[in-house]
Amino acid sequence: MARKNAIPAQLQLMQNRTSYENGSKRSIVAFIEQQIPTFHLKRLESLALLKLKKVIARKNPYLFKAKNVEPADHLVRQLVDAHLSSQEKTVFGDFIESLAIFICQQVYGGRKSTTEGIDLEFERDGQRYLVAIKSGPHWGNSSQIKRMLVNFRQARKILGS
Repeated sequence: MARKNAIPAQLQLMQNRTSYENGSKRSIVAFIEQQIPTFHLKRLESLALLKLKKVIARKNPYLFKAKNVEPADHLVRQLVDAHLSSQEKTVFGDFIESLAIFICQQVYGGRKSTTEGIDLEFERDGQRYLVAIKSGPHWGNSSQIKRMLVNFRQARKILGS
């Protein structure tokens, strides 16, 4: 009996995949193409708003001394490069999060979560999923990981998952 019920679910999953492959790939490509100019605009805006005093205040001066950065132009260049690198990671992370949510909406009817520390919620095969999206393999230190676990426990309590 359970086997007969599993077959329609498998067929539904295959239909979802076929639908995704036929229509959603184009919409995903269109979504990505729309986001690329935003990435570059945010980068340019960040440079336009950049104040040397603020950048210097956020950086460790001892690190630059240890790296033997002497001429002022070298220091400024490294400060700007560090700022851009950090800012690009943030903008890219936001892009990856929006892309994951968009794809999940297309495939599973997922949505952006309103729960603190949770980025995405969706249901699949009767199971509810709560997702924190990270844009790289080395995204957090031990205290950030602990905070994420606290957020998931809290989300489970709130959502009753």
